Amino acid sequence: MVVLSLKVLGYRVFEAENGVAALAIWEKHAPEIGLLFTDMVMPEGITGLELCLRLKQTKPTLRQILCTGYSGDRIKPAQLAAEGIAYLAKPFTSEALANAVRACIDKP
Repeated sequence: MVVLSLKVLGYRVFEAENGVAALAIWEKHAPEIGLLFTDMVMPEGITGLELCLRLKQTKPTLRQILCTGYSGDRIKPAQLAAEGIAYLAKPFTSEALANAVRACIDKP
């Protein structure tokens, strides 16, 4: 749903099935990537949060949205915000996704 929704909105999307694949895409396309949208839980041993923090070190201007189905007791949105990471709780609608992406891109 996320990839299709973002493409319909006109965004260019690089899709990775896990954190390792995301890092490989990053190595090839980092200059083209302005926003990372990732799930907290991914296969292959790297979490979405770890991916966010790692990529932010190499490109401090990277906008990031972390989504998860975990409740606020496992994920602290205020802590994510302090790291410059936006948070989107699952389940979410296409409209909520569009609003989150636009807000993240427009953030000063």
